[in-house]
Amino acid sequence: MFQRTTGNRSSATTQQSPGGNKRVTILNLCFWTTIYYAGFLTGMHSFLATNDKCSRKLSAALGVIEEPVLAVNDPETRELQRIVESVVQKSLAHALEKQGPTPKVEEKKTETQSNQSKPSYSRFPKEMARFATGAARTTKQEFLKIFDYGYPEDQNKGEKGAKEVLLLYAKKDYIPEDVVTGAVEEKGDGIPFFKDPAAATAKCQEMHVVTTDSPCLAIMNGFGSFHIQRWIRPHGDVSSSLMSAGRGVNEHGGDAFRPPEIQFTRSHWELLQRYFKNLDQTIKELKPIVQSISINKTVIIMVCNFGQSELLMNFVCSSRARGFDISNILLFATDKETLELAKSLGMTGYYDERNFGHITKKAAAEYMDEKFADMMYAKIVVVQVINFMGYDLLFQDVDVHWYRNPLLEFHNTSSPLFNFDILLQDDGSRSLRYAPFCANSGFYYVRYNDRTRYLFISLLLQGDLVAAKGSHQQFLISLLADHSSWTGLRVKVLGHDDYPGGWDFHRWGRRNYLRSISDGKFLPQIFHMSWTQNKANKILFMKQMGMWHLKDTCKSQSLHAILSSQVNATASDTYNLCCSSEPLISCHYKDKPAVVNCSSSPPIDRDGSVWWK
Repeated sequence: MFQRTTGNRSSATTQQSPGGNKRVTILNLCFWTTIYYAGFLTGMHSFLATNDKCSRKLSAALGVIEEPVLAVNDPETRELQRIVESVVQKSLAHALEKQGPTPKVEEKKTETQSNQSKPSYSRFPKEMARFATGAARTTKQEFLKIFDYGYPEDQNKGEKGAKEVLLLYAKKDYIPEDVVTGAVEEKGDGIPFFKDPAAATAKCQEMHVVTTDSPCLAIMNGFGSFHIQRWIRPHGDVSSSLMSAGRGVNEHGGDAFRPPEIQFTRSHWELLQRYFKNLDQTIKELKPIVQSISINKTVIIMVCNFGQSELLMNFVCSSRARGFDISNILLFATDKETLELAKSLGMTGYYDERNFGHITKKAAAEYMDEKFADMMYAKIVVVQVINFMGYDLLFQDVDVHWYRNPLLEFHNTSSPLFNFDILLQDDGSRSLRYAPFCANSGFYYVRYNDRTRYLFISLLLQGDLVAAKGSHQQFLISLLADHSSWTGLRVKVLGHDDYPGGWDFHRWGRRNYLRSISDGKFLPQIFHMSWTQNKANKILFMKQMGMWHLKDTCKSQSLHAILSSQVNATASDTYNLCCSSEPLISCHYKDKPAVVNCSSSPPIDRDGSVWWK
């Protein structure tokens, strides 16, 4: 043992090392400890010299002389060896304690070793362990492809600072094995990133998804809640305290979801009493009609009064000019004049005077006025009753233009859209009262099931809100959100490119897209001329876009007036008298989209630039 120790010392002191002077100090310490060790052994050897047997055993224990193995394994020899080693170890430990901590030799580390050596600490304290033990990230766009909750497509793209999803794991058991350490511990490398959201959620037995644009978000453990608690400072006053607020309260104090006044509720109760009293008779009358026209157990539903009849007639003219089969359309007329016009054009119509007799024949002067609200009630009733009868349905306003038959896509079993209960056009508005789906209530497809049946029963019962606010759009959207988390209703908002509308029409940034439609380079499914102040604007915009096929001689005319202008004309002649096989294009505004150059026309907007360039 003595010879091996001195040999190591000699080798170490004849080589240079990165440790510098500190390493020399340690070597000196080892040297003097060895000298002490040797002196101790020499004295012990002299003391035992009178006993030759004992001396030889000690020498064998020290490795100074060769001794047969049996001698070294002798119990007395092993005991002497143990005593010597114990004394030396105690002496060396005492010397090192006086010297202080042993300096480490600097060595070049690999990248893995470098990461492992970084100081680490838990990402979340134990006080959050019930809901946040680890964290990971993934791309928002890929995440929403897998976990499609039906939100508008612009939520999938992800702007700067909104391109990723933050995942919180309540337990290590839910974290993928290859990132457990990085998800739980912070080492300065950031939160682990997953390119594939499926891999990031592979071990999750349940996952809640929260979407928010709030500047502050508080998360805490508690009973699972499927609603957001909202707190705001009134009027944006930073000096005031945060106060609990409903979803419709804006920064100026307005409330889009203020409960309706009692007079609206009482008025709606009267309508409901009338509706439920006559429901069985209504269904009895509708049943043979619906059975005769449904295709794939689907009916297209439209609602119209005489004030909007030219838009209805134009839809029939343009659809037949393009060869579409519209035989499964059921028009719910709110007056007899509209019913006559519809039937003269080959449509199937139904007039329910018991429920719609109170609705005016005039067109709404503007969006959300009293006449508009009356028609919204009618639109709720007709969807509810057809859905209640067990049919799939496509509801659309009369200002919709077909480029293709949308039912072909909705009935396509290989389409991803087939898995949703309700499909709605994107309205385009991102205002607070339309969150989170921002759907348009003028074009949507509904598959009949228990979930959709109860959705439209719920909407019917909240008709007093419609009367108070003038529109059922925001209340339908709020129910979509509630029922999607309550009953599992699967909602999907359709993309702008295939289902454009008035929002696209009025957006300068969509000019190239609309040019591709007017040039025939792109063919969407439909176009809905929403986002207009009144019927007059709708008609002029549709004429510029090549969507108008109704002759002016039939505009705002009753069937009697149309037929009276022609000798021996009958109702079956209405289509030929009123419809053009080619679009009737005319210019009206230079700052709005058009299929022809309308740059010589006046603008409609204050800063109207020429659209056609």
